[in-house]
Amino acid sequence: MLALQLLTSIASESAPLGPTHIRALDAFCFTTGSNPSPESPLRLGDVLEIQGPPASGKTHLVYYLLATCVMPSHHLSLSMQGWGRAAIVFDTDGSFDTRRFKHILSRRLQNTVPGDQLPGVIEESLRRLAVLKVASTLQLAVSILNVPGYLARLFPSHELGMVVVDSVSTFYWSDRFAAERPASAPSSNPSPPSNNRFRHVVTALHKVQSSLSPVIVLSNWGLTPTNKSAASTYYRQHLSPFPDPFRQEGTNLALPTEQSTLPISYHITTSQPPSGRQRFIGHLRRPGREITGQVEFTIDDEGIEFG
Repeated sequence: MLALQLLTSIASESAPLGPTHIRALDAFCFTTGSNPSPESPLRLGDVLEIQGPPASGKTHLVYYLLATCVMPSHHLSLSMQGWGRAAIVFDTDGSFDTRRFKHILSRRLQNTVPGDQLPGVIEESLRRLAVLKVASTLQLAVSILNVPGYLARLFPSHELGMVVVDSVSTFYWSDRFAAERPASAPSSNPSPPSNNRFRHVVTALHKVQSSLSPVIVLSNWGLTPTNKSAASTYYRQHLSPFPDPFRQEGTNLALPTEQSTLPISYHITTSQPPSGRQRFIGHLRRPGREITGQVEFTIDDEGIEFG
């Protein structure tokens, strides 16, 4: 374990990740971030939260970022624009569509890889991806703590580039019911004062962040808008003790409110396209910075394209 952490630390210092190839996101990270490497907008260990209502493009953004992570950086003498690193996905609701992800990956590779070599490069990329299904918050926390074991067993020759939880909100209602039940159902064996299961997930993510420094991508529901009448809709954080890094008085402020064991590096709030339009919008924010950005993208049968 210590040897794995040491090797990961040394490799992380010498090998920057590279861009995400979402131009608006990369430009926003360069403008607002503090990464000294000109080659990598995201820093190792950064946490990216993608929050929004259903059908607003969150999962497709996750697929695109995952493809960037597992694609090779080079194939023969060709630049593939990937990180060439392993990625571990925790699929909390059983909705990860392997066929759709493979299609998006293939579409990105086919522009640079000769047709006869494309199947091999796709399979090589897919071998860097592990999708693990979990059925509860506690199982999710335990599985995240076991990431070093998964890395050693599944990807012994690869660095870990990304850990994804899609979605961190899946067990919100069942956990909330379990936490509130003792108050309405007296018992001779009351639950301890802190009956918050999700805190174990935050703790586990922090430990993986500290030891292996992957980029952590978390998709999250948008439940309660901060201002329904605003042109850009942001959402209050409904998970606890998940970080809530933005003040809620206004919709465009990106100022820190409290310290967290898992601080958010960048936040994307997705919104559904207006009726009759196909273009999705992701609003970019970074805690502690008032500057905001915007990424536009379309989703169709062919995949995801950015404007």
